[in-house]
Amino acid sequence: MAFLEPQVRFSDQALAEGFAVFLLNSTDKVTDNEGRLCGKVWDDEVRKRPNLDLPFIEELIRILIPQVRPQGSRNEIFLTGLSSGGYMTARAATHLDGLITALPRFQRRPYGWHRICEKNLSPRQTVFGAGFDNETGKQNPGT
Repeated sequence: MAFLEPQVRFSDQALAEGFAVFLLNSTDKVTDNEGRLCGKVWDDEVRKRPNLDLPFIEELIRILIPQVRPQGSRNEIFLTGLSSGGYMTARAATHLDGLITALPRFQRRPYGWHRICEKNLSPRQTVFGAGFDNETGKQNPGT
């Protein structure tokens, strides 16, 4: 997959420069508005309930990373992601802004969408359903 090549180069360069790279894994507990499981996906929609992944990301930044950071290393945290991981990057940056040093400038659809987690909406095996724009009802590309 050509879109993965820049990510691999970024990770290789970051490691060569002495940075640690953490590849986070999403939850498998996200449901759509009807309560259907969505598979292995970030809890990236804005909902009335608390977010499932933000406490995990905050604990990683506040507790785990400081515990494993070598003595004398820099304290910056850089965050990036693609697709639903890109949404979680934006969500984490807006909720944990005092903890994150920088994130990439990226273009993604706005936060006016929702998931419908029916298995027949997508050929994917680990993420069920698709995303739809709240205003138009049209399916979002890449969901």
